Amino acid sequence: MDFDCLAERSPANLDRLAQSLRELNARQRVDGLSDEESRTLPVVVDAQMFLTIEISTWRTDAGDFRRPRRDPAGDGRRVRYEELLERASTASIGRHTVMVAGLDDVLASKE
Repeated sequence: MDFDCLAERSPANLDRLAQSLRELNARQRVDGLSDEESRTLPVVVDAQMFLTIEISTWRTDAGDFRRPRRDPAGDGRRVRYEELLERASTASIGRHTVMVAGLDDVLASKE
Protein backbone atom coordinates (compact mmCIF):
# COMPACT_ATOMS: atom_id res chain seq x y z
CA MET A 1 0.00 0.00 0.00
CA ASP A 2 1.41 3.38 -0.99
CA PHE A 3 0.44 6.93 -1.82
CA ASP A 4 0.69 8.08 -5.44
CA CYS A 5 1.17 11.79 -6.02
CA LEU A 6 1.24 13.55 -9.36
CA ALA A 7 2.64 17.01 -8.73
CA GLU A 8 2.40 20.14 -10.84
CA ARG A 9 5.87 20.50 -12.38
CA SER A 10 6.84 24.09 -11.62
CA PRO A 11 10.25 24.38 -9.91
CA ALA A 12 8.69 26.07 -6.86
CA ASN A 13 6.13 23.29 -6.41
CA LEU A 14 8.71 20.53 -6.90
CA ASP A 15 10.91 22.27 -4.33
CA ARG A 16 8.00 22.12 -1.85
CA LEU A 17 7.47 18.44 -2.60
CA ALA A 18 11.19 17.69 -2.13
CA GLN A 19 11.23 19.60 1.17
CA SER A 20 8.24 17.61 2.42
CA LEU A 21 9.92 14.33 1.53
CA ARG A 22 13.15 15.38 3.25
CA GLU A 23 11.14 16.21 6.40
CA LEU A 24 9.70 12.68 6.25
CA ASN A 25 13.22 11.17 5.96
CA ALA A 26 12.53 9.87 2.45
CA ARG A 27 14.81 7.24 1.01
CA GLN A 28 14.51 5.70 -2.40
CA ARG A 29 12.76 2.34 -2.40
CA VAL A 30 14.80 -0.13 -4.42
CA ASP A 31 13.89 -3.78 -5.00
CA GLY A 32 16.44 -6.04 -3.38
CA LEU A 33 17.66 -3.46 -0.86
CA SER A 34 16.64 -3.34 2.77
CA ASP A 35 15.32 -0.10 4.21
CA GLU A 36 18.65 0.36 6.03
CA GLU A 37 20.59 -0.11 2.78
CA SER A 38 18.29 2.37 1.00
CA ARG A 39 19.09 4.98 3.65
CA THR A 40 22.76 4.88 2.56
CA LEU A 41 22.10 5.63 -1.13
CA PRO A 42 23.54 8.98 -2.25
CA VAL A 43 20.22 10.36 -3.53
CA VAL A 44 19.61 14.11 -3.51
CA VAL A 45 15.91 14.86 -3.04
CA ASP A 46 15.33 18.13 -4.88
CA ALA A 47 13.28 19.64 -7.71
CA GLN A 48 15.92 18.80 -10.34
CA MET A 49 15.78 15.12 -9.42
CA PHE A 50 12.00 15.12 -9.88
CA LEU A 51 12.38 16.71 -13.32
CA THR A 52 14.80 14.04 -14.54
CA ILE A 53 13.38 10.80 -13.10
CA GLU A 54 10.33 9.33 -14.85
CA ILE A 55 8.97 7.52 -11.78
CA SER A 56 10.31 7.61 -8.25
CA THR A 57 9.28 5.38 -5.39
CA TRP A 58 10.11 6.29 -1.81
CA ARG A 59 9.87 4.94 1.68
CA THR A 60 9.17 7.63 4.29
CA ASP A 61 8.53 7.69 8.01
CA ALA A 62 4.83 8.16 7.11
CA GLY A 63 4.65 5.29 4.59
CA ASP A 64 5.50 4.53 0.98
CA PHE A 65 5.20 7.23 -1.66
CA ARG A 66 5.25 6.96 -5.44
CA ARG A 67 5.64 9.94 -7.70
CA PRO A 68 5.01 9.38 -11.40
CA ARG A 69 6.35 12.11 -13.66
CA ARG A 70 3.15 12.12 -15.71
CA ASP A 71 0.24 9.72 -15.85
CA PRO A 72 -0.54 7.79 -19.02
CA ALA A 73 -3.96 7.77 -20.58
CA GLY A 74 -5.54 4.46 -21.52
CA ASP A 75 -4.20 4.83 -25.07
CA GLY A 76 -0.59 5.20 -23.87
CA ARG A 77 -0.27 8.97 -24.39
CA ARG A 78 0.78 11.23 -21.55
CA VAL A 79 -1.87 13.32 -19.83
CA ARG A 80 -1.07 16.87 -18.76
CA TYR A 81 -1.42 17.72 -15.08
CA GLU A 82 -4.00 20.41 -15.91
CA GLU A 83 -6.14 17.85 -17.76
CA LEU A 84 -6.15 15.53 -14.73
CA LEU A 85 -6.93 18.44 -12.43
CA GLU A 86 -10.07 19.25 -14.43
CA ARG A 87 -11.45 15.77 -13.67
CA ALA A 88 -10.26 15.60 -10.04
CA SER A 89 -12.35 16.15 -6.94
CA THR A 90 -11.46 17.39 -3.46
CA ALA A 91 -11.23 15.21 -0.37
CA SER A 92 -10.41 15.89 3.26
CA ILE A 93 -7.59 13.89 4.83
CA GLY A 94 -7.28 14.86 8.46
CA ARG A 95 -6.87 18.65 8.53
CA HIS A 96 -5.88 18.81 4.86
CA THR A 97 -7.85 19.21 1.67
CA VAL A 98 -6.35 17.43 -1.31
CA MET A 99 -7.20 16.91 -4.95
CA VAL A 100 -7.98 13.28 -5.83
CA ALA A 101 -7.71 11.99 -9.38
CA GLY A 102 -10.82 10.67 -11.07
CA LEU A 103 -11.29 6.90 -10.92
CA ASP A 104 -10.90 6.51 -14.70
CA ASP A 105 -7.56 8.36 -14.55
CA VAL A 106 -6.34 6.21 -11.66
CA LEU A 107 -7.29 3.00 -13.46
CA ALA A 108 -5.61 4.18 -16.67
CA SER A 109 -2.41 4.96 -14.77
CA LYS A 110 -2.31 1.39 -13.43
CA GLU A 111 -2.70 -0.26 -16.87
